[in-house]
Amino acid sequence: MRSSLPTLLLLAAAAGVATASADWASLSTQTQSGDVTFYNMDGVGDTQGACSFSDNFAATNGLPWTKGVAVTIALNDAQFQQGLCGMCVRFRGTGDGLGTTPLSTKWTRGFVNNRCPECAPGDLDLNAGGDGRWRVEWVATPCDVGGSKLHFSVVASNPHWASLVVSNTAVPVSGVEVRMGGAWQALPRSFNNQWAVHGDWQASLPLPIRVTSVTGETVEDAVTGVVTKGTVQFTAEGDVKTGAGAAVPGWGVAPPGRSFST
Repeated sequence: MRSSLPTLLLLAAAAGVATASADWASLSTQTQSGDVTFYNMDGVGDTQGACSFSDNFAATNGLPWTKGVAVTIALNDAQFQQGLCGMCVRFRGTGDGLGTTPLSTKWTRGFVNNRCPECAPGDLDLNAGGDGRWRVEWVATPCDVGGSKLHFSVVASNPHWASLVVSNTAVPVSGVEVRMGGAWQALPRSFNNQWAVHGDWQASLPLPIRVTSVTGETVEDAVTGVVTKGTVQFTAEGDVKTGAGAAVPGWGVAPPGRSFST
C-alpha cells in the first residue's frame, strides 16, 4: 500500500495469499478510464511501494523495464489483484476534473509498483506532485525491456527458506515454480509480491525456476545466488520496440489481430 512497509514485514513474505488472474487481454486492448489523484507530493514520503522492487528489497526500479517511465503508480485494488506489480501503462488526462493543475493530455508512460486501497476501479494514484482529482484514460502496455532478461533477487532468507522477487519482466508475473527434490513446486505469493521458497534453497543452487506471465507464457531459467541476471524474457505477445517500427512509436508493437488504443 502507499504507507511505508516496515522492514520487519520481510518475514511476512512467507505467508502466501490467493492471487487473482490479471485480465491482461482487456487491460492491454481496451482503454480504461477513471480518476487520477496524487501522493507523496512533497517528495519526502513513502516511495517504496507494495511490490518489493524498491531499494529496501530488490532494488530493481532502475532496470531496463522502467525505460521511458515518467512516474510510478499506485493502482486501484480492484484491478491490482496482487498480480499487476510491474505493469507498464500509458495514460493521459481528458481535461475534466477539479484542481488548479490539470493532468497533461499528452500520453505518458507509468509503472505500477504500488496499490491504492481506497481508489475505485479505473483509478490511478500517481507518485508525483499534482493537485486535485482529474479524469484519466489509460491502457496497459509491455514494458520496454529491450534485449534485457528477467532478474531474480533473494531479499530475505535463512538455511530453510527464501523470499524471492522476480523483476525486469516485459509483462507482469502470474506464477513462479522452482525445482527442488526432483519435483517442481508452485510458490505462494505474499502480500508484497515476494515468492516464498521453502527448503534448503542454497544447497539446490543453481535452482531451476519457471516463471509464468499474465499472458500464459512460461519460461525456464535458474537462480544462481542472491542476485541473478536471468537468461530469458517474456515475448509479451510481440516484443516491445521503439521508433519507426512501432505501431505507436515508443509504446510497443501490437500482436496480430490486436491494436493499442491511440
